[in-house]
Amino acid sequence: MLKRIQEIYLRNRILYSSPGSKSYSQFGEDVQISRLVTGSKGTYLDIGSGHPIIGNNTFKLYREKWSGILIEPIPELASLSEKVRPRDQVINAAIGPNPGKHLLYKFHPYQYSTTDELRATEVISNGIKLEGKIPILVVELASIVSQIGEVPGVVSIDAEANDFLILSQLLDLGILPQVFCIEDFEQDQSSLIHQKMIKSGYSLKAKIYPSSIYLYNN
Repeated sequence: MLKRIQEIYLRNRILYSSPGSKSYSQFGEDVQISRLVTGSKGTYLDIGSGHPIIGNNTFKLYREKWSGILIEPIPELASLSEKVRPRDQVINAAIGPNPGKHLLYKFHPYQYSTTDELRATEVISNGIKLEGKIPILVVELASIVSQIGEVPGVVSIDAEANDFLILSQLLDLGILPQVFCIEDFEQDQSSLIHQKMIKSGYSLKAKIYPSSIYLYNN
């Protein structure tokens, strides 16, 4: 799978490197997001934001005067985001149902980092290097939502094995952004994420493996 992802990464970097369509995302997700949003600027919620620029799904919007909340569990990346993106609110934590201190399995590349032990075991079996285990703060999603003054126009979720849980909680809390970008490794429409999105009034607009991008049918 790792080789396949690398191949797609290189292909999409070439595809979205033309003038006017510069992408900062891993696979060009931000280009598709920008094509779907309306209005000159707005807000976003980026869960598992990673590096503030490289491979980031919302930096393109940030450059277009958007702002929002970045949630990133890896301390170094959260600290860098605070420096690079001062208009954003950066929360150095992970989202989960059991708030408190938990261990983060930190991998290289960092995109594979997770608090899920089973997921970590799977990643290690695929030959990804485990850099170590670090204590991080886990917070409930409801506490984050309470800080949002308005429903964000864009929500990006990349939470390594917790994507469906976080998505479900957001929808149950009434957070219905114009555009959702979520990691979904399932390739067909039987995936739990896809079924949940369709039932919640969204339509699939782009599938850039492993991300799915949905637009709200309002």
